[in-house]
Amino acid sequence: MKLTWALASIALAAMVFGGGSGMAKGADVPATDDTAAMAGKLSVLSFTERSPLSSRAELAKRLSEKITDEDYDLGKEAFLVYVPKEADAKGKLGLIYLFNYKDTEDGPEPCYPVFDEAHVIFVTTKQASQADWVRCGLAVDAVHNLKKSLKVDEKRVYAIDGGGHTLPGERCVLGYPEVFTGSYFGWNFEPTHQIRVGRVVYDNEYIPRPPAAQWELAKQRAYVFAVMDQWDDYKKLVYQSFQQDGFKRLKQMRVDSEQYHYPNYAPGWLKEAIAFWDAAPAPVAVKAAPAGAEQVNTPPAAAAANPQAAGKAGGGDGASAAEAQRIVNLAKSYISAQRFEPARTRLNAVVQKYPDTPAAKEAKELLDQIKGK
Repeated sequence: MKLTWALASIALAAMVFGGGSGMAKGADVPATDDTAAMAGKLSVLSFTERSPLSSRAELAKRLSEKITDEDYDLGKEAFLVYVPKEADAKGKLGLIYLFNYKDTEDGPEPCYPVFDEAHVIFVTTKQASQADWVRCGLAVDAVHNLKKSLKVDEKRVYAIDGGGHTLPGERCVLGYPEVFTGSYFGWNFEPTHQIRVGRVVYDNEYIPRPPAAQWELAKQRAYVFAVMDQWDDYKKLVYQSFQQDGFKRLKQMRVDSEQYHYPNYAPGWLKEAIAFWDAAPAPVAVKAAPAGAEQVNTPPAAAAANPQAAGKAGGGDGASAAEAQRIVNLAKSYISAQRFEPARTRLNAVVQKYPDTPAAKEAKELLDQIKGK
């Protein structure tokens, strides 16, 4: 791996304040020397070694996307990296990768004390106009290289989806949960299935689920959902959709647009997010999907309307139980909204199609509770 950075004090000062962008080449050095050279500074880095997980084929699989464009050249990309002044007691560092919504020459300077206190590296690309699959690949590559050069704690690798409408950060962290153990979803975030309430379809688009093994591991990670100026009904439903899908380490955090305006991030929300990520318990091991297995992304509403198709998609007792529970969870959201008829339809579907699952027992209890309503 070749790691390059600008070390001259004049060049560093120019980079921090949005001036020059030159990079001085240097030979590979031990990790301890890398840390000492960059500690407490914003540096410009470039990498040449791709991660084994960032091939076009792997990105296409993880993101459920057909990629036809030419591959990217990692060596032509520049990254802004802030390394904290000290490591933790074990000599390790956490890492936060930002999927920024705009090009930048600057780091989030108001948050440097937070990075120092939490012993966390901050990294983002200078350019933010690449295709989403490329942006995901660059994030995976940056983590890969920094782990080789610095002493990064693999349990503390986090990501911030800094905004924009294409959601590269949200898609990437769900597709690469073995790389990113926590994430912050900012301006926009979307569900992993189509949201329906009664006859209303809130959004015809949703983020495709990654392969089964990554999907199950992603459910164990810690995610913060930013509540911006208004917590509209749709965003509430999106948050509930993650709960329905089995995500348990979720947190809502109110942040206004000024506090979240890069590079002038307010330190408070970031400090709170790091504390939440760090407090999450260690994930349990997840078995890899059998060779040749395919992930069937059946929206819960569609599964409830066609339980036979859902049963085929499930492909086994465990999958059927999970599908049944998702339908019950969706029915609960209808009950909360006092829409009892669509709730009854879904609960009855669970009882009929999955009679031997725990979800069927719960469905019967819920049917009793809403009887006559």
